[in-house]
Amino acid sequence: MLFMKRKLYLGVLMAVFAHAECTKSYGGLSCGAGVVDSVHDVGNVTLTGTTVKNTTTVSGQLTASQAMLNALVVNGKVQLTETDVKGKSNIRGFMQADKTTFHNVLNLHANEAEFVSSTTQAIHMKPTEGSAAKLHLSGSTIVQGNVDFKPAGGVILLDGGSKIMGKVVGATVKQVGESNAG
Repeated sequence: MLFMKRKLYLGVLMAVFAHAECTKSYGGLSCGAGVVDSVHDVGNVTLTGTTVKNTTTVSGQLTASQAMLNALVVNGKVQLTETDVKGKSNIRGFMQADKTTFHNVLNLHANEAEFVSSTTQAIHMKPTEGSAAKLHLSGSTIVQGNVDFKPAGGVILLDGGSKIMGKVVGATVKQVGESNAG
């Protein structure tokens, strides 16, 4: 009986630390549940239940769901759902985060970004030249640090359940939906 328990325990450990199955196809990369050292690709990258130990670098579109990422560098559109980002993030393009946590600084070179029920540290937002940036914070999103827009002239759309704990520099905060009092 003890041998069976050890064998079962070993099998569970192997499943938890298994390498992710990644499939490369024309114009894209798709990785499933498991662990990979890093991701570097051009095109559409999809990570589902994937843990990336080092940097994720994408030139194209990144879609991640239930992923654990370290440093994140993306030139293109980013869509994160139920994802945990430990390292510094540099995004050049539209970003949408839903139920996602950023544990480090988030640098956004974008005209628009949306956070729903997410948690971030400091956000540095820089739109393309001649454009005003918009940052949407909804569904109890919390920004634990400062939000800094360079150049000034950005707009933060903040719903009633979302909060910015630090300072806002270079942007106007507009309350949307229900009141943020309380």
